[in-house]
Amino acid sequence: MSVIDFDLSLDEQIEQGLAAIQAIEEAERLVREVPPEVLLHDGEMRLQHVVEAEYSCRADLVEADTGQIELKHPFDHPTGQWLFDEYGRMLRGEKRNVNITIEYAESRIGGLLDHVELELDEETGDQVVKAVFQSDYERLKWYSVWSNPWLSEHVQFPRVFILPGPIPWVLSVMLDLQLQRERGSTWAMPNDPMDPNQRTDLDQSTWSMVVKPISFMESMAAGHLWGIGASRFKNYHDVAKAMMQDGEITPKVEVWFEGDPEPWPGANLRHGTRVVSFEDNSGRYTGTATGGTVWDGLIHTITQFTQDFIDSTESLVMDTTIPPEYYEPGNKETNASAPFAIYEDTEDSGIQSYRLRKTPSKGIQIVTGGHSMPGVVCAPA
Repeated sequence: MSVIDFDLSLDEQIEQGLAAIQAIEEAERLVREVPPEVLLHDGEMRLQHVVEAEYSCRADLVEADTGQIELKHPFDHPTGQWLFDEYGRMLRGEKRNVNITIEYAESRIGGLLDHVELELDEETGDQVVKAVFQSDYERLKWYSVWSNPWLSEHVQFPRVFILPGPIPWVLSVMLDLQLQRERGSTWAMPNDPMDPNQRTDLDQSTWSMVVKPISFMESMAAGHLWGIGASRFKNYHDVAKAMMQDGEITPKVEVWFEGDPEPWPGANLRHGTRVVSFEDNSGRYTGTATGGTVWDGLIHTITQFTQDFIDSTESLVMDTTIPPEYYEPGNKETNASAPFAIYEDTEDSGIQSYRLRKTPSKGIQIVTGGHSMPGVVCAPA
C-alpha cells in the first residue's frame, strides 16, 4: 500500500493519494472478478465436490428470512450423479442432507438442500439436475422455544417462557437454550448464560450450530433496544421476527471452517459449524444518518420512543464526527453512525424502482392471557 510522503509538495501528495486510491480500487475489482467457489458437502460437512461444470448457480439472500440458492448441473457428471443419488449417499455414510457453501469476494454463504429435480432440456436434450437449497437462516425456523428448555417434555413448568432484556441478548439466549436441549447438554447454567467469560467449561466441539456469545452488560453498553421474548412452544423465527424488526437487529448465520479466525476467543468448534449472531447494523436508536443533501451533507438523527412506548420520534444529533476508521486506507467496513454508501435517486442512478412504506401505530392497549393457573376453576359457561 502506498504511503504518502508529507514532505513533498501538495501537488505531489495529491498524486500519491490518488495513486493509493486507484490501487485499492483495482485490488477490489480483481477480487470481484474471481469466479465464485461453490462447494458441496455431505451431512457431516465433509467436502465431496467442487462445482466447476454447472450450467448456472443463483443465490438470493433475504435479510432476517430464508433465501434460496439454485444450482443447475449436468446429470451425466459425477457432481450431478452425486446430487441425485440420495440412496447411495446414505449407503456410503455421507448422510441424506447436502450442504452447499459459496465463497465470493471475501464472503461466504451456506445452505441446506431443500429438493433436487431431474429435468430434460427440450432444446439440447440434456438431462439437468436442478438442486434448490435454502439459506442457512432456514435452520432457525426448525426450532421451537420450549416453555422450559431444561425439563423433560412431560414436565413443562412454568407454561410460558419469558425473558426480558436487550434484544440481541434475548435472541441469543433463547436460541442457545434450544441448541443445548437438542444436544442434551447438562452444562451448569451461570448467571449470564451468554457471557463469554462464563462459558469456558461448555464443550461445543461437536455441535453443528452455536450462538456467538454476547454478555448482558455488553449488550446494555451498546445501547440495544429492550424487548421481551415470550413463548409457549412457538416457532423461534415467529418469536424473533417481530423483535428483530422492532430493534433493527440483523441476524447473521456464518459458516466456520478450520483455518478461519475464531468467532470468539477460546471457541472450540468443528469444521463447518454455523455461528449465529444478532447485530445492530442500523444505529437507529444510538444515532445514525437518515437523510441529507449533497450541499449540507448527512443529517444525523437518533430515534426515541414516546411515553406510550409505541410511537417514536427522531431527534437531531449535533455530533457529526467522522468515524476514525474511515481514515484508515483499505478499510471496507461501514459504521452505522455514518453510512459508508449512500444511493441517491437521480437520472444517472442505478436504482430502477423503489417503494417506501410508513405504518403508524394503531392500538393503545395490549392484553395478553391464557389458561388459568393450576387449581383455579373457570366460571361455568
